Amino acid sequence: MIEFADITLRESGGDKEKVQKLMKVPTWMLKSTAVVITDFVTATYILHFWSDGNVLITDTDRPLKDDIPDDDLRELHDWCFNHGWTDLKVAERLLMNRNSIEFWNKIYISGLVKSEKLHRREVAEMNRLKQFQEIEEEDGS
Repeated sequence: MIEFADITLRESGGDKEKVQKLMKVPTWMLKSTAVVITDFVTATYILHFWSDGNVLITDTDRPLKDDIPDDDLRELHDWCFNHGWTDLKVAERLLMNRNSIEFWNKIYISGLVKSEKLHRREVAEMNRLKQFQEIEEEDGS
């Protein structure tokens, strides 16, 4: 279950096209608190809904631990997809320390969120592994 604080999201049922009609301007951003309740975790998120269809997680009280199921983020991701929003993204400011980066990277790899910073990290790691493999192949020749 997801509950939103923003009246526009509540009035529109969260449907992006209905939100667009209610906003009456081409470019906009809605900020809303969302409480996501699942069987295993309850978490509050601060979300920015953008007119381009992106939803940005800017803050959360969710414990960033691997031993807690990611049901809340799965539910939030699926809700966004089912209501016409294009991408659920995580704000870079939530990627400031090792624990949060490791947690959000796991969520990124599972395809639940997008992040430019985590994408750059993934590409750098792949390049590092490729270089290591090339060195090993040269040594083995």
